[in-house]
Amino acid sequence: MRGLLVDYGGVLTTSVFASFADFCAGLVSNSWGLDWYDHDLLGELFDGVVLSGAVGIRKPAPEIYRMGAESVGLPPGECAFVDDLGGNLKPAQALGMATVRHETTDRTVTALEHLFGVDLS
Repeated sequence: MRGLLVDYGGVLTTSVFASFADFCAGLVSNSWGLDWYDHDLLGELFDGVVLSGAVGIRKPAPEIYRMGAESVGLPPGECAFVDDLGGNLKPAQALGMATVRHETTDRTVTALEHLFGVDLS
């Protein structure tokens, strides 16, 4: 794995992302409107940002996951995708992405450590 793609709501709002800030990272999020986001901050935090309100496609449409991988310059098979909704993981898996269902920060970080072959403890 070389790329980490995360959902905003339910995932980025926890401390999961901070642990993996050194990886090629992208945001793939269904947006309720583009005004909800600090776009300058997202540009600093992420190598790629795909917001459904900007691209006109929402998860779980497979194309939005492809766009996420492309936004970080990687094929889907080299990316892991984290979301708190299981239904959003299935299309990513079908594209060859590793997936992690976010339930708790500790479990998600442990799963990502395994996928990326790193120890953050």
